[in-house]
Amino acid sequence: MSKINPMRYTTIGIDAREFVAGDFTGIGRYLHNFLSHALTERPDYQFMLYGNQFTHVPLQGKNVFCKTIPQWNTLWWDNVTLRRIIKRDSIMLFFSPLDKIPLFLHCPSILTIHDLLFLNITHLTGFRRRLYEYLYLLSRSIMLKTADLVITVSNHSRDDIIKVFDVHPEKIKVVYSGVSRHYRPIINSEIIEKVKNKYGIKDRYILYVGNFKPHKNVLTLVKAYQELILQHNITERLVLAGKKSPDYIPIHRFVTGNRLEERVLFTDYVLEDDLPFIYSGAEIFVFPSLYEGFGLPPLEAMACNTPVIVSDRTSLPEIVGDAGIQIDASSINNLFEAMYVLLSEKEINMQFRKKGLERAKKFTVEKHSQGILDAIEGVLRREQ
Repeated sequence: MSKINPMRYTTIGIDAREFVAGDFTGIGRYLHNFLSHALTERPDYQFMLYGNQFTHVPLQGKNVFCKTIPQWNTLWWDNVTLRRIIKRDSIMLFFSPLDKIPLFLHCPSILTIHDLLFLNITHLTGFRRRLYEYLYLLSRSIMLKTADLVITVSNHSRDDIIKVFDVHPEKIKVVYSGVSRHYRPIINSEIIEKVKNKYGIKDRYILYVGNFKPHKNVLTLVKAYQELILQHNITERLVLAGKKSPDYIPIHRFVTGNRLEERVLFTDYVLEDDLPFIYSGAEIFVFPSLYEGFGLPPLEAMACNTPVIVSDRTSLPEIVGDAGIQIDASSINNLFEAMYVLLSEKEINMQFRKKGLERAKKFTVEKHSQGILDAIEGVLRREQ
């Protein structure tokens, strides 16, 4: 690995721990989209990516560098080890795609707060929840004061941050996430069938992509799907594409308890390269989440020319607009009716395909990456 030359280049340090092999997280995708454009757009920048022993960086370039720092204690790694190495590497600005930065940095910093999910939806109760909220609010308040700028991904999240942390609006910049060009309509039915077979997907299907945490509201989707079978005897299957985790267990239990095993498929983790084919092959895409800071999967589905149904909560109306059907996600009936309309009314289905495809074009990786670069350069100019 070449050594950074701080006299010649603008050196940007980045927390890259969300790049984990076999687990392409939302934050990992956010960072990947930024760097995939920034590396070529700013050849006079050098990007130093800091990771731990589990980090696998899926990018290469003459101006990207990776440094592995073993992590045995997260708190120590965050605030002592990383801070020392950032100083040693003469980093000019530190950018975190996460909602935390090392304290007492020698250089300016930018952190990203995607949402305040853990304060709004949590399984903790009583004293444990109050303690968690206190520690989270205390630590993030200090970091927000320390950071030179806060990036967030929607106006909804921006309003949440201002309300909870009493941050001056000028310190927050909204940069919408972007949809990679990788997501596009696939019209080759033979290739779609090959990818479907890889995951055991048969026939026509309704699709969900995401994890199985309670706020994703997947159980409500399964119950609404059950009503479609009972009331309209539909033949479409329900495909739940997401990595199996302990959160999936109660959903799987409901499926088996109601004898839906032949109708509901849990694919487990789907490779990023395969997702456009899975999206394109679906009749409809459903995302009934109760809380999203942004909500990328509906836009990915739209970019693949698949009509979407989303909940009417948090940032989803802001992102999807009128290009998708918005429903009360707490209502099984509301969701069931929306799905039936898109499955049974071909003209309406086609209208939402067209509107969704146009809407997705507004959220590009280039705009996303340029927004972050503008934020970085704005902070650097202030420091000169």
